[in-house]
Amino acid sequence: MRPVSFSPGCRICHLVGWWLLECGLCLVLLPTASRAASINSVPNHLDAPVLSPTQTVPAGVRPLRGPPLGQSSGAFEVEAADYPSVQAVLGLAQHLQVLLTKDLPWPDFSPGAIRIQLIPAAQAAFPGPYLVNTDAEGHHTALIRWGPDTALSDVCLALARVTVESIAAWQNSSAGDKAPEWLKLAYGKLLEAETKPAIVDEFAAQARRQPMLSLRQIMTAENPSADDLPLLALNSYWLARFFEEQSRGNSSSAAPLFGPLVSGGDPVSALTTAFPGKFDDPRELELWWQVNCRDLTQHHLSPVLSMAQSRALLDRLEFVDLPLANNATQQTRLDDAWPSRTDKSLQAQLATVMLNAAPLPIQVNPVYKNALLSLLRALTQMSNDDEKAFRDAWAQYRADRADAESNEAGVEKAMSGTP
Repeated sequence: MRPVSFSPGCRICHLVGWWLLECGLCLVLLPTASRAASINSVPNHLDAPVLSPTQTVPAGVRPLRGPPLGQSSGAFEVEAADYPSVQAVLGLAQHLQVLLTKDLPWPDFSPGAIRIQLIPAAQAAFPGPYLVNTDAEGHHTALIRWGPDTALSDVCLALARVTVESIAAWQNSSAGDKAPEWLKLAYGKLLEAETKPAIVDEFAAQARRQPMLSLRQIMTAENPSADDLPLLALNSYWLARFFEEQSRGNSSSAAPLFGPLVSGGDPVSALTTAFPGKFDDPRELELWWQVNCRDLTQHHLSPVLSMAQSRALLDRLEFVDLPLANNATQQTRLDDAWPSRTDKSLQAQLATVMLNAAPLPIQVNPVYKNALLSLLRALTQMSNDDEKAFRDAWAQYRADRADAESNEAGVEKAMSGTP
């Protein structure tokens, strides 16, 4: 086993959603929509279509012209025909890393070790929405069929598969293909749910309409057919959620279970070790899963962020990645990034974030909603190249955030009973 190290979580970029017409921000953000639909500062890039109100991600619509554009961040390297697509998928990959590091040690991957290639649909020479390849040196590459109808769910599943297999191969060079199918599917659906929180209620409704698979059916599944994949993916998501809920009383992490499983460990042994005393025989174990999972899917699940989570969201949105030499990037606060506002990579980041900001006003804690709206205005004005409007919006954001943090302190003081 190669040594592993824990890396800090990458900046999370919330990516997929509907446009802001339904969120009451159309007057503020409509100028960005038209700009995002045609980012002229990116040479030779594909037109970035406006998102339809379905589970889709930004995608190119014309054939690839010349060599693909690439960008790397940490272990991930994404290649596509246009910068918005690169930024969208790279942001998803960074978000996935944050999810994975809650439960698994993150290996000391070399830069760009996990490759994702977005292949225009007309040129894809493989069946299905994606394919994960492994070269002679054990490096994994995900090929994703890329077009206007590319589904977010397929992108998330492809990213999870290539990443989990890469982690398994790092831990044990012969284990890449032994990483359990359900764990790859689970992280793909967890990523989709984190990116588009409202879909969790849809997952719950689907689970209530049909019997759940048995634990053994889920944990031992291999090479599911296209017809069986949706049901297995749904059950895998709820199994991961179930294990996380059951782990919460001990460590708030499912790491004791997921760690051994990622390298192909025996499911029953892993369960016995992770949850001692929870069951004495397989029937008790199955009953434990079925009853508790049903309870987990009975409630409205779309989350509203806590005040601490809302602060963390604002912290992430305050920063952008400015490109450096050798495809490296540096996180820079928005007000310091103004001189670089015309950079094509920065403009692509801004367009992607603004196009997909719809869930944020619904998710954010009400205490921080004004601060979020002010920050979105600042992002818009940076895209519009209006420095005075940007500086005014940034100053308003800082004031709104200070007020929100003061209110949060007051709420916590009242709840704690401190005089």
